[in-house]
Amino acid sequence: GAACSRGVRSRAGWMIGSCCVHHSVLRLLLIVGLTGVCPAPPSARAAPVARDLYRAECSACHGETGDGNGPAAPFLPTPPRDFTRRRFKLRSTAPGTVPARGDIFQTLTRGIRPRAMPAFDYLEPAQRELLVDEVLAFGRWTGSTAGPASPVATGTADAEVLARGAEVYRELACARCHLPSDPPSTPEPLTDEAGKPVKAPHLGLDEFLGGTAPADVYFRITHGMEGTPMPGFEAAPEADRRALAHHVAVLRVPREVRRFSDLRTRGELA
Repeated sequence: GAACSRGVRSRAGWMIGSCCVHHSVLRLLLIVGLTGVCPAPPSARAAPVARDLYRAECSACHGETGDGNGPAAPFLPTPPRDFTRRRFKLRSTAPGTVPARGDIFQTLTRGIRPRAMPAFDYLEPAQRELLVDEVLAFGRWTGSTAGPASPVATGTADAEVLARGAEVYRELACARCHLPSDPPSTPEPLTDEAGKPVKAPHLGLDEFLGGTAPADVYFRITHGMEGTPMPGFEAAPEADRRALAHHVAVLRVPREVRRFSDLRTRGELA
């Protein structure tokens, strides 16, 4: 009796297991028959999710392969970034090295004003991290980290730091390219790496591509901006670079005043 019972249970278990195997095989055959492809294991599905997100959010400008030749690119005033060239303007790491994940994430989050690059802060942070992966993959970068923290503290600096920042502004001849200048002067004509004429921003009135906070300006001063006439001043003492970043912040004119000035410049206000 016991042996018979074990035999029945064994046959029942075999039948149930066989049915499950047959069901799985049939399901696999159905998927392959309908799609022509075999479903990837769960571990291989993360990359397509990131690529689909990139296609939906970024490829119109930056292209399917990240080369900057998306269908919208010809209609933009500034060419979209070609990620395959491995050059980034807004970074906290030195040119030629791996860009920081934090730099790309921050650019995605706040966009680039006044360029056509919008802010993608409506995406979940995890989605933005997937897009960071895609940008790094297009440039074949590996080993990217969160990036260094800026040594420039937020808030205002004391009078001594600001005075030193004004001196550094003169010593580094920033007014050769940027306004304001004292005494007033006309900035030198500038071109980018492609030979296209470019204009350095007015430090008091114009928007900055990478942010106007002293912590952001510090990295532009230190590493420059690849592809532009803006050089890096890594050789300058760090204290001087910090002081200069605070001085540039002091030059900023409140947004309302900048708007009034822009209107006057265009002749919309007397």
